[in-house]
Amino acid sequence: MFKLLKILIVSSVYFILISGIAEATKKKKWYDSVNVTGGITVALQGTSGNDDTTAGTEDTTDFSYSLDLNLNSEIARGHKFFVHIETGEGNGINDNFTTNINPNYDPFNIHNPDTGHQDITISESFYEGTFIDEMLIVDFGKMDIHSFTDQNNFAGDETSQFMAGIFVRQAGTLFAELDNYYGPGIRFLFSPHEWSEYTYIVANSSFDSISKNKYHAVQMNFKPNIMDLKGNYRFYFISDGRDYTKIDDSSNASNSNFGWGISFDQFVTENIGLFLRYGSQKGSLQPLLSANPVTSSLSGGMLVNGNMWKRSDDFAGLGLGTVKKNEKITTVYSGNQKVVELFYHFQLMDNLSITPDIQFHKNLPKTDMRDIIIYGVRLQFGFF
Repeated sequence: MFKLLKILIVSSVYFILISGIAEATKKKKWYDSVNVTGGITVALQGTSGNDDTTAGTEDTTDFSYSLDLNLNSEIARGHKFFVHIETGEGNGINDNFTTNINPNYDPFNIHNPDTGHQDITISESFYEGTFIDEMLIVDFGKMDIHSFTDQNNFAGDETSQFMAGIFVRQAGTLFAELDNYYGPGIRFLFSPHEWSEYTYIVANSSFDSISKNKYHAVQMNFKPNIMDLKGNYRFYFISDGRDYTKIDDSSNASNSNFGWGISFDQFVTENIGLFLRYGSQKGSLQPLLSANPVTSSLSGGMLVNGNMWKRSDDFAGLGLGTVKKNEKITTVYSGNQKVVELFYHFQLMDNLSITPDIQFHKNLPKTDMRDIIIYGVRLQFGFF
């Protein structure tokens, strides 16, 4: 299996290089086709019900922001290069209380305590090529690996849709994120028909010894058009080759984790879309330090477009989600955490939107003050 994978990767890279050289003679200079997009996301969130003297927490209001700058250039016909530059400050209220469902998926805090300023990082830098009459897309480099699976048109963008992580993707709520969130990898996306596409990913958590602890993901997406109403039905499987420890045998610390999930989105009318997301992973393993002690995650909800009230650029969303506690891990609390989120995305002008948001969290993973209300507002400014 691994020999075949190596042959595929080497062959793909070779074909990419050869094709790029051939096409470069037919294409204008790369800097003539540079595209730049970007945005700033600002969030203000507060809590009600977090005054817990036992845990040493209190109701507060926290601020966070992130800035993204994306550059891409077509270096030759069918061959592009992407760079994603990112900075930000503040963790929001994510670290103000114990939770298995982060109330804000967006914060990207890279404050440097030595300088007192924010660092600027190159989060992504990768090549993308299209082949076989654009049926095959190959991405190679440093990328947001988790963004290639578990997508959802109605619950997948923390800058304009839901804020809570469970309504964005399973990574970070159910599955452990890669040690380096933006990691080295290669992605193959094959789209033989308008109604189906297939994804294979091999990546790594580290930039050192990338032949070890590999991360694999496979996804199938079926895209029916039911009475002119579009939908996506994604089924995916992941294999995480990092070292996990058995819950009932701490000496057995070299186990891979396996998981699977579905992510569906479907228009049911011209202005209403429904979504469903579910994921499950092995319950016999201790979670990594960055992961939650849960075995499955389920969420669903709807988005309603503002066409219904003559605000075509606005939309509202309602989501319900829950995570299942790993009962093999002994804790002082019981029950599964649940969340309900409601938001309204108000488009003020072409490049500026404001989103009031409220979340109701129940059965937080602690002993007291287990129910909390989170209220907030998000400002999104897009430029270029």
